[in-house]
Amino acid sequence: MKYLKTYLFVLITIILFVFINANLSFFDIINSNIEKVLNIIVILVSTLLGGLILGINNNNSKYIEGIKFGLLIVITFIIFNFIFKNGFTLFKLIMYIATFGVSILGSITSKKIKIKN
Repeated sequence: MKYLKTYLFVLITIILFVFINANLSFFDIINSNIEKVLNIIVILVSTLLGGLILGINNNNSKYIEGIKFGLLIVITFIIFNFIFKNGFTLFKLIMYIATFGVSILGSITSKKIKIKN
């Protein structure tokens, strides 16, 4: 259940901000290159926050939680890639590795955060 809440948080955040960026690009408020960069930033930041949330909620082996969550997100991206029949490129592979790494980084960073009850 802890993965589901965080997973849905990350997916809804990504979908919402990509939709907003697409609309801003459609109405020529932002450039299409800026849209691509913003989409990458949104994916990485939301995955970082997801890893951070899982790390805070777990008492031990925080990096393993980050690995599990990173794999879950990357597998989801790969499934979407197959559904929409987009080919694999070097850029996508680098993006998957970065997303996986950022998830681990978020969960490891949570060791430094103390939550007051």
